[in-house]
Amino acid sequence: MSLPWISASVKDLASRLQKLTRTDVQSCIHQLAPRYRTLYNRISLRKTCNALANHVQQRALSLFHAGASVLGDVYLAHFPFLKFDSLSDKDVIHQILTHEFGALVIERLSQEIPSQSVKLRSARLNQKQNALADIINVRAEREREWPMPVSKEVVFECLNGYMKGTMWSEPSVCAVCS
Repeated sequence: MSLPWISASVKDLASRLQKLTRTDVQSCIHQLAPRYRTLYNRISLRKTCNALANHVQQRALSLFHAGASVLGDVYLAHFPFLKFDSLSDKDVIHQILTHEFGALVIERLSQEIPSQSVKLRSARLNQKQNALADIINVRAEREREWPMPVSKEVVFECLNGYMKGTMWSEPSVCAVCS
């Protein structure tokens, strides 16, 4: 498990956490031990998320820069009956942070939030793809509904009937005119 969010700005991390509900963020803060609990403004979700993001990032950085023995001690304090010989340092840090702050918070911090330009580009691409799909559907529908070609015999019969119907014929002479 990689931890690229450790080097992200606190503002970016706070914006990721703002997708959570206020109660989720506050319950995460209240689950911390009182001496490690960060101060926060409970009225503002943005400030609460900012405080939590700063606290999680500081904890992750302290674990990241701690030695292997300290990291092992912290891991054994949280998971006394598990072996961690096959785990990398980043996996151990991820498990410790997940245990301390909850899977929901760590998962939310690990998700990448695309920039505004990436969002706009993907929206334009979706619009183009939808327009192309609509055009293809309209063409297919027109091809299905298009009338079937008429055979040549029917065409010639109609032409002969038209020709016979529009031929000039000598009108009969009435008795008065004769």
